[in-house]
Amino acid sequence: SSAYPERKVPGKIYSNGTYEYEVLPDGKSLCITSVIPKKKKVIFPKKIDNVPVKEIGGHCIGRYSLPKRRYVREVIIPNGVERINYQAFYSCTNLNRVKIGDSVSKIDDRAFFNCKSLKDVEGGKNIDYVGTEAFLRCRKLTTLPKFWSKSKKAIEHGYACFSNTGIRSVSIPRWDTEVGERFYAECENLRKVVFTKEQKLISVDAFYKCKNLREVKFSPGLPMIGNFRWCEKLEEANIPNTVKYICRQAFQHCRSLKKVSLPNSLKSIDEMAFQDCRSLKQIKIPKKIKKIEQKTFQGCKNLKKAVIPKSVKEIHKTAFSGCKKLVIHCQKGSYAHRYAKKYHIKYQLKK
Repeated sequence: SSAYPERKVPGKIYSNGTYEYEVLPDGKSLCITSVIPKKKKVIFPKKIDNVPVKEIGGHCIGRYSLPKRRYVREVIIPNGVERINYQAFYSCTNLNRVKIGDSVSKIDDRAFFNCKSLKDVEGGKNIDYVGTEAFLRCRKLTTLPKFWSKSKKAIEHGYACFSNTGIRSVSIPRWDTEVGERFYAECENLRKVVFTKEQKLISVDAFYKCKNLREVKFSPGLPMIGNFRWCEKLEEANIPNTVKYICRQAFQHCRSLKKVSLPNSLKSIDEMAFQDCRSLKQIKIPKKIKKIEQKTFQGCKNLKKAVIPKSVKEIHKTAFSGCKKLVIHCQKGSYAHRYAKKYHIKYQLKK
């Protein structure tokens, strides 16, 4: 028999009784694929048989056992590890603390998906990528991890990274110029959002169904407003004078929205932007708007006053449907005047 240790082959799974692991394609480092014992506190090793550990593999906790996955409470990932792979800690539902070594640069898709007891994420100050749904359903996570909120450099990210978490307040980091799609969607404890002047885009459904969102501080420099639909507690939207475009369904079903200031810079309001804003009482359309799209104000049942300038040359027949208290304020002979008469809406002519 050979006196030399077995040569490890990339791709093959090995075990030392505590961990299953594989050699990475470089032949010089390891990925831990499974933690074998049932543990409350998992401290990953820096090395196995003097070979450095560079990655934490998918489903490494409880790969073959759901009770094992539920048993773990704390995870420590040491310096040396560079990547946390796809679904590494998927549905570790009682995991409440994670300490990430500063060597980690990537957290892959769904790495902490449904870790619904996770409260504390420490370290990871050199992370430069966070994957899609990485922290989705971490409902006890009440603040953004410091690696995100305190970062001085841009972090590339996927879709819905912090969706359906317990985050209560968000100050968008300066480096995050484009708030991602569904990024904070369904964060039911979110009360306040503050933007900085660096933000250029709020993507589709970025704040969808944040039911308790009450305050949004938009900042000068923002060219467009994305989606806040179903933010049922939002009462006011002071839109800055740099915004040119309000997206489709932007404030749809914001049923507490009482006051909206539309800036003179605004050129387009897309369809259903204020549909079902039941508390909205008045609106003044800016002069650069040429068209009021379908269902823009449909179902705004307490809308009493809409000031529409003569610059508006087209109003869809459903734009104000269901607005039974509405009086359109317009100029004689304008398109808005003809529209009001055609659809039997009360109007008041400007002098």
